[in-house]
Amino acid sequence: MRMHGESSLVWEQRDLRKKPPAWLATWHGDGIVSRASTIDLIEAVGRTRVELTDRHDDSDLQLVRSDDAVIGELGADHFLESGFQLFCLCGLSGNA
Repeated sequence: MRMHGESSLVWEQRDLRKKPPAWLATWHGDGIVSRASTIDLIEAVGRTRVELTDRHDDSDLQLVRSDDAVIGELGADHFLESGFQLFCLCGLSGNA
């Protein structure tokens, strides 16, 4: 944002199951980085010029992927280096 001047950032924490926000229909920004988790939201953000997601391989949206294996290794290494011997991950089924 600093490099390109006239920029703004909106951070909106939302329930992933709710309908897309009403303002999205008239928004004229350059792009959205989201965790599009429902078909309604995928379709709504897909109408923007750029949408980046890491959750849906079956859409025509550009994808940004997290390297989950490397993230897991970094987390495990941190715990091991901190002296922990027993730890676990609690994730959501069906998610990467």
